[in-house]
Amino acid sequence: MSITVKDATGVNRTVLTTDDLVPIVNLIGTRAYNYAGIQRMAVGATAANSGAIAGTEVMVYANTKCYIRVGGTATATTAIPIEAGEKFHLRITTGAVISVIRDAADGFLHIVPVA
Repeated sequence: MSITVKDATGVNRTVLTTDDLVPIVNLIGTRAYNYAGIQRMAVGATAANSGAIAGTEVMVYANTKCYIRVGGTATATTAIPIEAGEKFHLRITTGAVISVIRDAADGFLHIVPVA
């Protein structure tokens, strides 16, 4: 269902109602996560490496600001900064390793494979 309204300039505009949006939302969907395959890594002053990741996409999130990099040792100048509480998706090669190092405080990084 849609309704017609006048915009600020007086021109009639058609506006979709939520009934019109239901089929669109159903087509988009969301990602499914493999929580059984989650890796929880301690984030500290020394770079740490995850185990090999089985999958091609992961979601990462941390409870402290940190820096991550796929492969190698994470450093502030070459890595992706992750803010505390931020969720970030990465496309990776199956078997890749994620490195992490803290910004200022220790914490944890979670790596969740996308199903």
